[in-house]
Amino acid sequence: MLRSNSSINIVSKDYGFLKPIDNLFPYHHPPNKNCMLPKPSTPPFKNITISCSSSPKTQARTTKTKTKTKSSTTSKSVLHAVVKVFTTSCGYDSDSLPWQKMPPEDCSGSGFIISGRRIITNAHVIEDHILVLIRKYGCATKYRATVEAVSHDCDLAILTVQDEEFWKGTHPLTLGGIPVLEESVTVVGYPRGGDNISISKGVVSRIGFQRYEQNSTHLMTIQVDAAVNYGNSGGPVLSSRNKVVGVAFQSLYYAENINSIIPTPVINHFMSCLDEKGRHPGFCSLGVRYQIIENVQLRNYLGMLPGMTGILVCKISKRSSANKFLEPRDVILAFDGVKIAEDGTVAFRGTDRISFEHLVSMKKPSEKAVLKILRRGQVQEVTFEMQPIEPPSPTRQYDKATRYFMFAGLVFTPLETTIQHDEERVVISEVLSDEIMSGYEDFLEWKVVSVNGKVVESLYHLSLLVENCQEEYLVIQLLNNTIITLNYQMAKTVTASIMEQHRIPCAKSSDLMDQGIGKMQIATKSDVEAVGEKIEPQSVTNMQIATESDSVESVEEKIEPQSVTNMQIATESDSVESVGEKIKPQSVANMQIATESGDVESGGEKTKPQSVTNMQIAAEIDDVEDVGENIKPQSVTNIWTPQRFLKNLFRSLVI
Repeated sequence: MLRSNSSINIVSKDYGFLKPIDNLFPYHHPPNKNCMLPKPSTPPFKNITISCSSSPKTQARTTKTKTKTKSSTTSKSVLHAVVKVFTTSCGYDSDSLPWQKMPPEDCSGSGFIISGRRIITNAHVIEDHILVLIRKYGCATKYRATVEAVSHDCDLAILTVQDEEFWKGTHPLTLGGIPVLEESVTVVGYPRGGDNISISKGVVSRIGFQRYEQNSTHLMTIQVDAAVNYGNSGGPVLSSRNKVVGVAFQSLYYAENINSIIPTPVINHFMSCLDEKGRHPGFCSLGVRYQIIENVQLRNYLGMLPGMTGILVCKISKRSSANKFLEPRDVILAFDGVKIAEDGTVAFRGTDRISFEHLVSMKKPSEKAVLKILRRGQVQEVTFEMQPIEPPSPTRQYDKATRYFMFAGLVFTPLETTIQHDEERVVISEVLSDEIMSGYEDFLEWKVVSVNGKVVESLYHLSLLVENCQEEYLVIQLLNNTIITLNYQMAKTVTASIMEQHRIPCAKSSDLMDQGIGKMQIATKSDVEAVGEKIEPQSVTNMQIATESDSVESVEEKIEPQSVTNMQIATESDSVESVGEKIKPQSVANMQIATESGDVESGGEKTKPQSVTNMQIAAEIDDVEDVGENIKPQSVTNIWTPQRFLKNLFRSLVI
């Protein structure tokens, strides 16, 4: 959740090292002799020597100091639990050439061993990885690691090593609690400047609720003043008892010793919510924009009694689970019985305070929350299940191809959005050189509003509007009523030559193809005016075709199901050799049929489904070799039918 007056930060991207926060300039600590401070002059009283015998009090104090230093020393077993992570990554160019992979890049970070033969590190250390190697402390051998789980929301990942030799002599670290202010902490890792392990010490400076730059998620953070540099990312931050109190992950630029670590509540939430496939569902959010209520006139206008505090709801996301229970102008007084102050904070560990959003983010999916609200002067309580909110366009794409659509030299990509946006926004990310693009070169990063008068709701919607244009001219409206106008037929002809000139393998990313071929879903409100000359869809709803091995061995010629509900036919390759001529399903609702390559060799000439609704066909290339000439579904709603040229789609875009 963001406040209505929240600022926008620009972030640079750095693979495998400490993530920057506020600007585009690299984190720099050069040993520059020109900027070093001059050596101090000879101190006064240099030749004076003071000697005295130690009093009993002095001796006791000295002994106590030595004992404290000894107890806070990092043990060898702790050092053997800290590893160096070597990553070779290869991501996509998300800006100018989204269809093209970047050259492989090597980077390194840190990690540490926990119970269950697992290694924790940062997600940005292994993002877009093609190879991950691990090296233990005091060992020269690198072991290959696999990624078991990753969450870019909290910038954490779990690795493991299959080689039994790696685990010999290792002792896992244990997680501790949240440290108090001024508590001593130790940062252990492998920062740049050397190849050996590094240890730095500091204290806890602040506990707050800040943005995680990896995916722009707002979660709890702990600020420390210990030295944290590139390469420390993923390394443990230890208490005086050698308990892990956090994971080093990002730092503030042009500020002295402001380094952030991921606290253990976030780490525990990440590990406890993983599913069996290592996927994290995300962190729960109310999905509201709110306003603080510090002004007395505003409090009186809202009917707040003396002693009432809270926040004012301004806007609620349509995808939020709270959308049915909260309204604009509601005042949230308390969350799960915890009173919210007029600045949006709650009491934390006695005298400390933290944003109430921390309480929301620590909820697990489907866990119930109780909100005390003030609505039109009446105090009431609402209870509902909390759920994570996925933004229309992920803030950043990791470990997958960049989404794009290209037409006549214009490259369209989705704009990064947050959970507050209910619709995907599309911008022109690149204008490729061609004569037809003359005068349109300066429209980079302009938001697309409509195509031929129809409001663009998503990147997929934009591709449909362009591909199914029936007008002589394609008119693309941008912000401030600026337009791009192209002769549609000429632009279609030029698109092929531009793709060949710029070596573009396909005019759109694989996810747009999957929506058309695999899921057959149109995530927009617009209708498709024309899909082809011979296909006459009239009404098809909620149909999926899926297949599995040997589930259907043969289909007789005279099977005539007249009314089938919630039917599933699972087949795999060669499971259905002939569909027959007389199969005539007259009414099929919620039907699912799955196919893979070679599942259906012949569709038959007389197969005529008469009424199917919301059809989804999950097919792959070469799934259907011959559909037949006379298949005429009479009623189809919200279906996009691919042309036969999609038979040889470019497949290498999928990682």
